[in-house]
Amino acid sequence: MAWTKKTLDQRSVLKELQGDVLAIKMMEQTIKDLADKDQQVREDALLWLLKNEVWDVCGRFGISEEIATEFIRITYMVALEDTGVRRKKAANDGVKEFKRLIIEGYR
Repeated sequence: MAWTKKTLDQRSVLKELQGDVLAIKMMEQTIKDLADKDQQVREDALLWLLKNEVWDVCGRFGISEEIATEFIRITYMVALEDTGVRRKKAANDGVKEFKRLIIEGYR
């Protein structure tokens, strides 16, 4: 069962990330918030990106600069999409890609 092994591998990697989970979840939520229906939520997500130096946040939590750069690329791709279904799909795809990068980056 390949899916079981993959899930177990992801869980073991996530256990290694104990202290970093907050930063990772915060970054994932930022991607999701960029696709929110509420204009204020989208603006708040963009303000968070502008106010917080992503490289500093990632450095504080041990996340590589490459992943930080990819996170910024993902957020811009989501923000540039038309609002609605396309942006929602871009956000979902972005979160999946970000998770994949995090898991691969910690191996």
